[in-house]
Amino acid sequence: MADGNVHVYGPLRGEVMAGASGDTKACIFTTYFAAKLVSIAGLYRNFAEGIPAEFAGKPVIVRLVGEKITLERLRLD
Repeated sequence: MADGNVHVYGPLRGEVMAGASGDTKACIFTTYFAAKLVSIAGLYRNFAEGIPAEFAGKPVIVRLVGEKITLERLRLD
């Protein structure tokens, strides 16, 4: 849990919360996405039913766009 951004240089598993104090611009960065739940500024997205294949085990940025938590591939080069 962090008030701002969260950076994970390795597998991100379990639950992670960014922007815990309400920062809607906070992001979650990871080199290997395997989270069960992510949260930004109090909004949650649960992956108990599985992570979309295009993001599972890949470098990912988690952002809040409007009122929706989105995933996008993170370029590492």
